[in-house]
Amino acid sequence: MASLFEQLAVAKGLKKATTVGATPRAKLLYQADKMLDKLATYKDVKQLDYNDSNTDWWAGKASGNKRIVSMYYGSKIVADEKYEADNTIAGVKQAVQWFREIIEEVDDAWFDAEEERRAKESDKRSKK
Repeated sequence: MASLFEQLAVAKGLKKATTVGATPRAKLLYQADKMLDKLATYKDVKQLDYNDSNTDWWAGKASGNKRIVSMYYGSKIVADEKYEADNTIAGVKQAVQWFREIIEEVDDAWFDAEEERRAKESDKRSKK
């Protein structure tokens, strides 16, 4: 239940701030929410396209009628987690929503393995 202050703030049009958090799960949930908010503003599938490097969870170009969707946090991709979605705003949005649900359900061992992979990758880079 929201506090009275929160209820009044929301009634005035303020949006509750979310913090990124310290855990990989919190970071991914924050990013998923940002992606869903961004997708909610899109009206045309062409808005999914981009040419620069960025950390949207969808590929900048479609391949046929599919688009690769993957997860990022800390400006890095989550390894080996790339999936195809229909090349529609609804298709990409559904994939991101499913990612969000899975992030909430997956056990901590999955996040630990991803953090370990990132640490090893970082060590390899620093040794070069």
